[in-house]
Formats: sequence, structure tokens, C-alpha cells
Amino acid sequence: MVSGSKRYAPLARGVLQSRMRLLLGLGLTALACSDTSSLGVSRMGREREAVQSTGLGVFYGLAFAPAPTLPVLSAQHPSATQADNVATLARELAAQAEPLWASAALIVPAVTGAGGPPLYAPAPATNRIRFSCGVTLVSPSFAVTAGHCVTEDDSDLSALKLRLYRPTAALARNYVPALLTGTFPTYTQPKLSAADGYLFDEYACTVVNRCYAGANDDCPDANGGDMALIHCSGRPGDKYGFLNVNRGGNPTGKEALMHWKHEVLDLGGPESSLPDDRITHYVTRTSDVSQNYHYFDDAGDLLPLRSITWSNGTPTTWITPTAVDAHGCHGTSGSGLLVRVGDTPEYELAGLAARSGAAFGSRLCEQVPNPGGPASGPGTQALLSDGMDPNELLALHTSEIQADCRGRTVAERDVDDLPFSAGAHQTASIFDHLLCQIDAFGADGTVAADAVFGAYPEKFVEDASGSAHPIGGFSLEAGADYRAGAAVMPRAACASACGHLTFKVGAQTFDTSPNATASSDVAVTFAAPSAGAANLTLTSSGQLRAFGGIVLIREGQVNSFDTLEDRLEAALYPLDDGGNALAGPLPMRFAGDGKAGFEALLMPGERLALLREALAPGHAWSVRLGSTSYEGLRCGLLDSSGAPLLVTPCAALLRLDDRSGVEARLGFFVELAASSSRPSADLRWVALASDAARDGDSDGVPEVLDNCPGDWNASQGDCSEEPPNDNGSAGTTGESGAGGEAGASSETGGTAGGAAGRVGGAAGVAENAGGSAALAGNGGSSGAATAGTSSLAGASSTNGGTGSADGNTAGGRAGTANAAAGIGGADATAATGGARPRGQDLPNPSDHAGCSCRVGAEKASNYGWIAAWCIASLLAVRGRRRVAHTRRAFLNRN
Repeated sequence: MVSGSKRYAPLARGVLQSRMRLLLGLGLTALACSDTSSLGVSRMGREREAVQSTGLGVFYGLAFAPAPTLPVLSAQHPSATQADNVATLARELAAQAEPLWASAALIVPAVTGAGGPPLYAPAPATNRIRFSCGVTLVSPSFAVTAGHCVTEDDSDLSALKLRLYRPTAALARNYVPALLTGTFPTYTQPKLSAADGYLFDEYACTVVNRCYAGANDDCPDANGGDMALIHCSGRPGDKYGFLNVNRGGNPTGKEALMHWKHEVLDLGGPESSLPDDRITHYVTRTSDVSQNYHYFDDAGDLLPLRSITWSNGTPTTWITPTAVDAHGCHGTSGSGLLVRVGDTPEYELAGLAARSGAAFGSRLCEQVPNPGGPASGPGTQALLSDGMDPNELLALHTSEIQADCRGRTVAERDVDDLPFSAGAHQTASIFDHLLCQIDAFGADGTVAADAVFGAYPEKFVEDASGSAHPIGGFSLEAGADYRAGAAVMPRAACASACGHLTFKVGAQTFDTSPNATASSDVAVTFAAPSAGAANLTLTSSGQLRAFGGIVLIREGQVNSFDTLEDRLEAALYPLDDGGNALAGPLPMRFAGDGKAGFEALLMPGERLALLREALAPGHAWSVRLGSTSYEGLRCGLLDSSGAPLLVTPCAALLRLDDRSGVEARLGFFVELAASSSRPSADLRWVALASDAARDGDSDGVPEVLDNCPGDWNASQGDCSEEPPNDNGSAGTTGESGAGGEAGASSETGGTAGGAAGRVGGAAGVAENAGGSAALAGNGGSSGAATAGTSSLAGASSTNGGTGSADGNTAGGRAGTANAAAGIGGADATAATGGARPRGQDLPNPSDHAGCSCRVGAEKASNYGWIAAWCIASLLAVRGRRRVAHTRRAFLNRN
């Protein structure tokens, strides 16, 4: 559990109503005071949030509804070009990315007066009255809201709660507005629960600074402004993310976006047919907030909502430096008014909703069109900020916010169901477009990064001087293995003596040679010499280059998509029917995972890629992938241009052999074919480790991904697996011959043999059995004392070599012809032990088999030195338990 947060388990929801009538009730806050200036606007004040609206799908949408796929958009807009539909997809994915997760509701308990007792709803209702406002996170712990949302005259500022939402995809699929029944003040409606996919976290907050008329703590705006900075415990932004503040100046004419929170209720019919009770106590604004159902705590479920494009496809827009045509309700106050950075996926905070246009009238929410009122719609002034730049307020607290950005901690992650230990986790990459990051590297970048490296508009540092660029924020764990990487762009021609991009981690130095003519990644692997700060530096010499996208990641580190940087690493590519990328990288689609965190949501005809994994060249990779189903999923690596490599069906554990590769890879990918019958695929976590990572039990699975890192278990089954025994002993139960216990497809399970060999331990499952049931048990010995020489013939840790029926013939047969690949050799003479094909499941069987790769083709006359070599190898590569096992087998055969 995150410190300072409370995971909320809402009340169970009753049966959802099937009818979806007029949608009324996106509750925000009512107006507290009038502003009779020439703008003709009113301030969205104390009675903060009451949204009733017929506008679902007209001027707002459910922010948690997953972005549509490219085929869906193309079907909806058949006359649009593919480029136009891709642009629409990019906008939808971007709007649902960090702007959604970093947007929160601020829950403010109401009091009867400054320092007074709590304010409650009229009897017989027992609800406490509360206000709610919008909030936007700008760092892990700091957030910005409207100043009038946190005043002391009617609010208990000691009990502020930041509420951040992570609804699941199921909520979007099944959501139906709750039908309001009864009479005021005892209205009722079904409630949403975690079973519906309705999940959120709460964090306790305090006011740091407030600007508001007549009550300024330390405000840079001489006119008072209407903005507040709050600090929340538990570092919610590490998990949910945060946004940059506007760096582009006047937003006029640029695309606007607003995320906000409100209940959406079915009031039972159109407004003209509603009883006066509903109109008086929900639809219209009241001066006494206790008389409006919206302000009843725990009355309605606040839902994440967002502004949407108008019906003609026009995005909501900044029409003046302080006004947008995005509509909302009283209570939208404090919600971030965002500006899109060009046509990129990035949105920045440019202002806060603080005032409304004239379209509200006496209602708590604007309506589009506005019945009998002022014009509303595209280009019409609707919501206004107070004109104060959020940068002004944040500048007063630069040191605190910077310290918050640098001092990352391990955020709560959903790793409870991992089949291996999650190990340490830290921020593994620097995204140069973020103002708030673990280190300032990239803040002075001047070169626009190649789009192949990621969805967001990063700026890379340009240099060829050989000067060392220190990069802070990373730390090392003693005894752990790591990968370091960077994205590089050549900035000048170079045919020879192009120099290096050099990583230095403490006293260790690693030279890399980036592609001299095209954008590429570089990466290295290394073992941490000690714990503590990584002391990472990067030096570029020779060719002029631009570089960024810095990565320092522990081998096997889990990406569960539960932190900002983990989600930013993931990119989406829409695919054609042939599996070719039509665009990308774009922001990935995420939803709540139904537990403590997030999951990636992949639709048919899409590819997810992790682009910050530092995939160093010349390695074999072990990959753990978490999903409820692997049906139809394909995995692989991407080359520097984004083209797929080593494509293979996905599984919970898979291996990708890139040892012949000569350059670092752009990323790891998972894709779902356009032809798949699956509606979607959930990806819960991904972890990769190279063959440079330690594998102490030599089972082919790096320790950091191994469910039993000290126990040989190539199948990743029970921790009691035994490696195939090369010494031919019938052994005792559980240790017989080569097989031991039922094991992986890459190992040989001993099978029943003739005579005493039948003692041979637990037989492998039928499809993995190596020895022949008609002959002696695995290892070539029936257990007879004379079986000595036969124990080596064809022996292997993955070999099915068996002896003859009585165990006295040297070598016997090498295993049955139908033995699984890499287990038994083909039928051969007793002396040779038979040929043995290379194992498919172990990338390099000779690393794990002791003498296995040397014996099968040897002559009988060589058995003496081979036996000595085998025993020495086994003693060297196996732990004490393995050594003891080998010694027992050796004594049995002598």
C-alpha cells in the first residue's frame, strides 16, 4: 500500500439499468459569486461542482473508454485518408495517456463556517456535504488546482483528499448511467464497485500556496489570481504520472483538452418531463449546497470525463489566451486546461478552469446546444482561466519541486502474481521531454529526436568534443547485473575513424560504435561492482552526434506499467493485414488492471513495443510475459528501423537468440494479428534478461527470472527438478539415470528400463521421455555393478542415451528415435552412444550438460579421460546439491 493513500473499495453495485435516457448530472461546483465584468462571465466558486448535462458524446466523453483502433476509425470515416485517420488515432491515444492518469479529483469536506463543525445533508439523509474540484499533478507530489477550491471559510483543509482513477476496460464495456430514484434528500442509485472495474486511490494533501482574491499566501499575481499549489503524501505522481507546464507561450488557436470528474446520472427522462423535485435539487444551481444532491458525499460515483472533438471533427480550441470552447459544469473548477504541443502526443498545462461563460444560466452545467440561452458550440467561449500562468506559481517553489522530481522512490506496483521474484525496481530511463525527471540531462537538448525512438517529442544533446556528460539519478544494487543504453543520431558524415560513444559507470568503461549513417541504439551489459550511485557519464568523440534516451536498467527488471516512465516506454504501432506497421510509434493504450495498477490493452492489428530496454548486441534473451492468454500473440525484437526480428509465438517464458546480432535492438514487441478473433489482449508485465545475466544453477534461465534461482529447473516447474544425470546410475528414487523427476521439454525424464534399471527415478512426461521403456533406464545402466563403461555412452544432461537390457553392453542404444529434440540421440551402435541433436530449449546445451556434448560421438577407448573431464565439469558448474548427486552416481557405477 502506498504511504498516504487509501485503496477504495466502493459499495457493491446493483443491477445496471439497461436504458440510457437523458444523461444528467456531471456534478462539479456551483457558482459562489458573480463577475459582472464586460466578459459576461461568472466565477465557478464555492459551490464547486454540479454538472448536469445532456452532452455525453456531444461535448464530453468517458475518459476511460479505450481509444478506437485504426480499422474502426477508418470504418467510421470512410472518406478520410489513412493519414487523417492515423492522426485521429494519435490524438485519441494521446488524450487518454498521461493527461488522463495525471488528472485527479480533489475531495474537500465542507464545514458550517471557518473552523466550524462538518456540514451535513438534511435529515433523514446522513451524508456529509463535500466539494470536489479538478487537480493536475505536475510532479510526483505536487499538484495544481483553483485557489477558490481550497479556502478556509467553508472547507476543512486538514482533510483534503486527492483521488486518482484507474478504471478497467470492463467499466467502459459495461457502463450504463445509474438511474436516480426516490425523492430528495433520499435519492438512491446503483453504485459502482471494483467488480465493475471502478477503482481509485486516495492520497492526503495539504495546501502549500494559494492565490485567490483577498486570501493570498504568497501570490506572484498582483490581482490575486485563482490558483493553488498542493502537496500530497505517498508520491502519487510516481504511479499516475504528471504533466509539463506550458512552455509554448500564448495558446490561442491551439488545440485544447480538459479532463475532469463528475457523476453521470439518468434522471429518468428529458428535463421537460422531470418533477420539480429533480429540477430544484439537482439540475439547477442553489445557493445552499446542502440542498443539491451533487454535494452529498458518497452519493454518486465521480467518473473520469474529458472534452472531445465536436461533431464536425473540430478539436476543442483555445479561442483567446484565457478561454477555451470546451464546456463543463460548476465544479470543473481547478481542472487543467491543456494545450497540445503542435501535432505531437504531448499536452501541457496552460491554465485552470476557474470561470464560466454565460451559457450556464441557472443550471449547474452547460448544455450544448443551450436551450433558450446564449450560443454554445465550436468557437464559443465556454470555460476560462483566471489568466495566471501556472509557471508563475511553480517558480516560487522551484527547489521543493526539483527535489521531488529527483528523489524518486519505488512506487506501488502490481507484481503479486509473478512466477519469480520481482527484485529491485527503480526509474530506468530519462525521457528528455519531461521537465520533471530524475536528472537534468537533456534539458539543454537542441536536436529533435528521430521519431523512431518514441512517441513523444524529445530533444537530444549534440556533441563530439569528447567531454564527459554526467548523468545522475541512477543507482546500482550490489551483486546485480545491468544494461545501459542510449539512442544516437549521426549529425555529420563519417566514413572512418568515427570515434565512440562511451559509457562510464564508476570505474568501468564501455565503448560503443553507433551507426555512422543512420539513427541507432547502443547498449552494453555489466555487473555492478558495488551498491550506490551509478556515477554514469556519457562521452561522444569523433563523429558529431546527438544522443538521448538514456537507459540504465537492471537485468530482469519488471515493467508492470505501473509508473510514468514504464508507460512512456511502451509504444503502439497499428498494423496492416500483413503485419506491417502503418504508423508509429504512438502512445500505448492502458487501462486499470483490476488490482493495484495498470495493464497495456492491445487490440487486433496492433503491436506494442518496449523502446527503452537497452538490448545490447550479440545476446540471447529470456523474456517473461504476463497475460491472461497468449493466444494469437507474437513476440520478437525490432531492429533500428523498427522492423521485426526473431518473431515467435508468445508464451509466459520465451527465448530469443540474437547472439549473431551486431547492433543493439530498438525494442521488444508483442503483437496481435489483425485476423485474430480476440477482442483484445491484456499485457500485465514484461521482464527481459540477457545471457550476460547470472545463471548460478546453469538451467538456461537467468537468476533474475528464475522461479527457483538456486535450483536447476529449466521447465520453471516445481523447484524439485533435477538436472539430467550424465553418469548412468540407476540411482535412488527421484535421482535415477539422466532423468530425475518429470521435467521440461529440454530435459530427459528417466523412464522405466529393464531389470534393476527400472528403479530409475521419476519418469519424464511422455512427450519428454528420453530413454526407451524397452531398454535400460536413462544413463545407460540397469543399475548393475558392471554397468560402469555404459554409463557414459551417449550420456548428456539432455541426452536420452540408454544402456542395454542388462546394463553390461558399453553404451547400449543412444535413446529412442522418437525422443524429444535435444533429449535422445538416434539409434546407433552401443560403442558410440549415438548422435545427439542440439537441444531446442537450451540455447547452448554444452554450457549446462557437463560432459554431454563431448561423449556421444567419442570412441569407447576415450571413456577414461572423458569420465574424468565429466566429473570435473560437473563439480565446477553445479552447486553442492548437484555435486553430492554426482558423487552418489559415481560411487554406484564403481
